[in-house]
Amino acid sequence: MKNFLLLTFLLWATTYALAQEKTAPTNRSLPLMVGVQFHSLALPLRDVKTSFSNVGVFVGTELLLNRKSTLVQQLSVGWQSNRSVGSGMMVMTQTAWRPRIVGAFYTELKAGVGGWYIHHPTDSWRPANGEWVQARNSGKWLPLIPVGISVGLNPSRGLPISPFISYQLFVAGHYNPSAPLVPNQLLQAGSRIHF
Repeated sequence: MKNFLLLTFLLWATTYALAQEKTAPTNRSLPLMVGVQFHSLALPLRDVKTSFSNVGVFVGTELLLNRKSTLVQQLSVGWQSNRSVGSGMMVMTQTAWRPRIVGAFYTELKAGVGGWYIHHPTDSWRPANGEWVQARNSGKWLPLIPVGISVGLNPSRGLPISPFISYQLFVAGHYNPSAPLVPNQLLQAGSRIHF
């Protein structure tokens, strides 16, 4: 957790120092979003430090929905490794409200829908004719409902990079019959690259 906070602070401080110019921040539609993400199957703000053992990556983009750049539609695809829950790929689209706080610093609230293709972490078994037999299913799609909050810096005219950190909660449906809805959390650190 300390390493993540230190990395976040250094990323923010470097970008803030490089972005100190008098020109107004700029945003454009369809930037490339890239970063790392850390996943855990947990209740909100619980067991956050174990998330750092489940690392993954994500890529995405976003489309500006208004002239002030305060409303955007995001699309992301991510993959994470998780030995206890199962590794998998997430596809999410979220609508985000991004008010500017001061200067180039902004915060973001977002919510949306998505899907998660999750692989079984171990061999799966199912009952058949009074015995347990190995299931052939290697994974399944689960519906997602993500909500999140982010903080970051908008790019300046001289620096087309916009770093951010994000904390997201999502509920996955149909994980197994005994737990139809499962809470998850996702920490992300990345950047938008504006071309």
